[in-house]
Amino acid sequence: MRTGVAKRPALAVAMVLVLLAGVLSFGEGHAFARQLLSVFRVRRFAVVRLDTDANCVEQVASQLREILFVEDTPEVILAPTHTTACSVEEASAAAGFAVRAPKYWPDRTEPRITVEGPSEQAIRFRGDGLRLLLEIGGMDPPAIPEELVEDEVRLTSAGAVYLQGTDTTIVQVADIRVTYPEGIDVAMIVEAGLRALGVSPEEAHRLSQKYDWASTALIPVLPDVIEVRETEIAGSSVLLLSAWDPEGQRGARSMLVMERDGSLYALSGFAASEQLAQIAQSMF
Repeated sequence: MRTGVAKRPALAVAMVLVLLAGVLSFGEGHAFARQLLSVFRVRRFAVVRLDTDANCVEQVASQLREILFVEDTPEVILAPTHTTACSVEEASAAAGFAVRAPKYWPDRTEPRITVEGPSEQAIRFRGDGLRLLLEIGGMDPPAIPEELVEDEVRLTSAGAVYLQGTDTTIVQVADIRVTYPEGIDVAMIVEAGLRALGVSPEEAHRLSQKYDWASTALIPVLPDVIEVRETEIAGSSVLLLSAWDPEGQRGARSMLVMERDGSLYALSGFAASEQLAQIAQSMF
């Protein structure tokens, strides 16, 4: 049974599951990570720096990969339409919300503007996967009821707009709604996930109780893999992530994620995070 919208903790459930599956990397699975960061209603970020290594995380991900998710990618319930726009004004009219354009745009070409229509997706997961997560975290697997065999987190959006240049892309998403399965103690899932990632039981419990998981994105950070900084732009919390291109061709890839006035903004590209921050600052 599903109920409610983003005032309940679907965000934490989905983000913990996805991050544990290893997709918040800048290699394999990066597109899925970017997609999820583009649809969740984020008002603040809980950055947890892990005292572990990538091999440990990969081991946990390998244990969970086959059993946790029903499918490798979200199920598309409603596929969005795609149209192009010649201007921000045209994109705003087509999308139904005010699209922001940057005044500072150091990219080599003018951005191509694409408008996406409404969309709906479902991330299906297995109860056995949650029970395994608790087992790996040294917690009590029966805390997940046996009757929970499969369930889903449902994501809907009224639309999105992409401004895409050669090196930089800006995504703007508005009117995001999330429905979630009842009967899951989200703080417990967060605590199990952190313990599985090497956080001490005491610290994992403290962190799981510290945040409102209805509006907080949990970002575990591996040493020497991803650099994360938090800052503020136009009065809103901003998360800056940087990682080296795994192909070794184009240097560091960066991402900036922020929420403002009910819309989520994600900037990404092969640019310094400081440059993404300048672009985002010029939008407000």
